[in-house]
Amino acid sequence: MRLSPAAAAAAAAALALSLCLWPEPAAGAELDLTVVQTSEGALRGHMMTSFGGRLFIAFRGVPYARPPVGVLRFRPPEPPVPWTGIRSAKYEGSVCPQLLVTTDMFAGDEDCLYLNVYTHKDANKVPVLVWLHGGGFHAGDGGVEENGPEYLMDQNLVLVTLNHRLGVLGFLSTGDAELPGNYGLKDQVMALQWVQRNVAEFGGDPSRVTLYGAGSGAACAQYHMLSPLSAGLFHRVIAQSGSVLNPWALQRKPIRNAQKLAQLVGCSSWETSLQIRHCLSAAPAEQLVRTLYHFPHWAVRFPIPWAPVVEAAGDRKAFLLAEPENLLRDGRVNYVPLIAGSSLEEHAALATLVESRQDLKNELLNDFDDVIRRALHLHHLRSDLLRRLRDFYLGSGASGSLDRQGLADLFSDGMYTHGVTRAARLLAASSPRPVYYYVFSFAGRGDATSVRHIDDVGYVLRQKIPFPGNRPSEGAMTTLQRLGLMLANFAATGNPTPTKSDLLPEPWRPLPRDGSVVFYVIGDNVTLTTATPAFLKRMHLWDSICFSEKDDKVEL
Repeated sequence: MRLSPAAAAAAAAALALSLCLWPEPAAGAELDLTVVQTSEGALRGHMMTSFGGRLFIAFRGVPYARPPVGVLRFRPPEPPVPWTGIRSAKYEGSVCPQLLVTTDMFAGDEDCLYLNVYTHKDANKVPVLVWLHGGGFHAGDGGVEENGPEYLMDQNLVLVTLNHRLGVLGFLSTGDAELPGNYGLKDQVMALQWVQRNVAEFGGDPSRVTLYGAGSGAACAQYHMLSPLSAGLFHRVIAQSGSVLNPWALQRKPIRNAQKLAQLVGCSSWETSLQIRHCLSAAPAEQLVRTLYHFPHWAVRFPIPWAPVVEAAGDRKAFLLAEPENLLRDGRVNYVPLIAGSSLEEHAALATLVESRQDLKNELLNDFDDVIRRALHLHHLRSDLLRRLRDFYLGSGASGSLDRQGLADLFSDGMYTHGVTRAARLLAASSPRPVYYYVFSFAGRGDATSVRHIDDVGYVLRQKIPFPGNRPSEGAMTTLQRLGLMLANFAATGNPTPTKSDLLPEPWRPLPRDGSVVFYVIGDNVTLTTATPAFLKRMHLWDSICFSEKDDKVEL
């Protein structure tokens, strides 16, 4: 894609509009070269400016599937409806129904299966990055407010962001053919199929598609490595602060959640899957979504009742055929190069909150088992296994004085770090492709006390919460440029450090097959290091606990 004379002349003015949308073109301007023909119809994009002042084109609100409404609710997505003429791609589609994390307000519409494409005029077979947003499977979207493309579009790539069904509408399941589940993941499969059909028209290379996700989006990215439906649709994965082996990433007893939901919305009958489907298919989306906080959580309003499920065997449309641990162990994997990693103190925010409130301290000490099951989504663990966690992180004689570091390690390891590490090690042991592991330790957003969950994403995608003073510091700018280059290298070659440079002075070695943990520390500088015995001891403890015998008698 090549800039027209009018667009080139306008580029100088665009430099002053960093992070803003390009204004409406004057009548007769040649910016109509932003029209792209897709398999469903023609799209007209609009101009934006990258963080570094580079002009690029945005195509937003592109339908990749039929609206999943009416009889299509709780069903796999169907292909989009073609259109005639040129469709404006200036505005994003609706977010999928959800409760906004910051306000608890309901937002969204079930007609929400839209994606956004960002590219350059001169793009020609460049790598493609497909962003899968986080939000605990029940919140978030692919829009510019929290996923601004301006940082990444300083790199030579095509970026695709998308919405998919969330929460109960995306992941309700009865564990059988009536409500098989995984609709949100199947939406992503259809979006990836759209990318394969169309991304070449935007200058992208369909043979170099990288899935990039954080939090639950990282778990989604890894789930595609385990699904037969996704085979061949992507070629690399970047998973930041999330994994298929995190305790919140799988519903183990989905029928219980489905029955509870049916009761919450007042279904007259909910004993069978058919009764549940009939009732919930007719319920208003807002009523379904507003049940969220009736499911287990602790201290912070962030329950995760709705997540991927193992589907019934024999269904050719099934996305997930067995538990992730078993698929990883058996080598039933779409092997591709992988970057996986986490922040230094993933769940330190919860430790800080507990430190500040005596009521939470008392509850944790007096009812440790119930709190940890709810806080870390470890509903399936027996009390004797939970006792081992308490003894290890808090001490067998824990009193009212709790150690902040012990709390931060307990919450971080249980919620994120262990699952991320275990999945990376299992993949490294069997994959013919490299698995790169990292720890992000750069504190550049005004909080020097800890580096928390998905802090690294803020240096790759522009988020609503700005840098202090609305401008990155020198160190933050270096980190922003370093991560952008690293991700662009990986998307292009499968190697994040193919050549040495000032930003990446040390090559990043993949994890070895022997289970040892060699990782990149991304802080003020980048260094390759080996995990300490203390860290490995913590990971071994979680290995022995999370993958010991599970107690199916524990109720949610």
